[in-house]
Amino acid sequence: MGLRETIAAAVMAELETDPEGRGYAGKTQEEQLELLNESYTVQVITEEVRPARINQILIGVAGAPNQISAEDFALVQEQLNG
Repeated sequence: MGLRETIAAAVMAELETDPEGRGYAGKTQEEQLELLNESYTVQVITEEVRPARINQILIGVAGAPNQISAEDFALVQEQLNG
């Protein structure tokens, strides 16, 4: 199968399956061509789990634990409060 045939087969599969829900069915060839050639916007909703803030603070400190002890936190509070 040559390059043109490969592209034609991929376009045919796109039109038949419409994996992105573009709405090719029932459209004229001109409308389908327009849908194939135009950019489109989708809304992507993601949720991300981020590490504890203390982990971010301690990254790069050799041997640092991934949690802050109550004693160390009290020391920080003392320094903040002067």
